[in-house]
Amino acid sequence: MLDRWHLADARRRARRRAVPDEAERAAGTARVEACLEMGDVAGATAALAALAAQAPDPAVPAFLAFLTAQAPRIPDDAARRAAGLPIGRGGVEKGVDVAVNRRCKGRRGLPWWRARADGVLALRVAELNDEWAHRLPRALALTG
Repeated sequence: MLDRWHLADARRRARRRAVPDEAERAAGTARVEACLEMGDVAGATAALAALAAQAPDPAVPAFLAFLTAQAPRIPDDAARRAAGLPIGRGGVEKGVDVAVNRRCKGRRGLPWWRARADGVLALRVAELNDEWAHRLPRALALTG
């Protein structure tokens, strides 16, 4: 899934370049965000295509291309929220940076080896998702 923060950041950058005035930008931004909140990439694309016709700027077609390419990864956050599922906002990536990448680069504490970190992380995910029965035999097979 595409993280909401990265999607919103890409949208913000494109809209700011195309429509510098914040007041003018607000209505279109609300429509695009409402569509993306429901995973309606087609609706967001239509709103952005209308913007591209009004304010020709290369940032808008670039964002449209990004949006189209990422469409399968854009979740219906409204439905996920209604189901009580978490919505990512970039915190997960920062956690990975702190917990894994810095260790693999040897910056903090005992350094990790990249090849072994993947296995440790897979086992941790199995523990958190209660998937030991499914993941443990495969993980043990990879280490042998």
